[in-house]
Amino acid sequence: MVDSLVTRTLNVDFLYFDLLFLILWIGYMIHKKYWIPIIWGILGWLIYHYVDYYLWYIVIMNKSKKRMRIIIELL
Repeated sequence: MVDSLVTRTLNVDFLYFDLLFLILWIGYMIHKKYWIPIIWGILGWLIYHYVDYYLWYIVIMNKSKKRMRIIIELL
């Protein structure tokens, strides 16, 4: 069985462009006083970070480390 860990490779230019677009979009939303979409966006961002960091990174890494310890003990 092969364990795989998802990795992301992005250029810095893409991150800067995305950050610039996000700042402009949030500024527009605040200027137009669209508070409900901003609140939902923050809630979605928090859920995303919970799933991405906690579930995928911490839980899977702990399972992977346990498997490695079992394999090392068997050797």
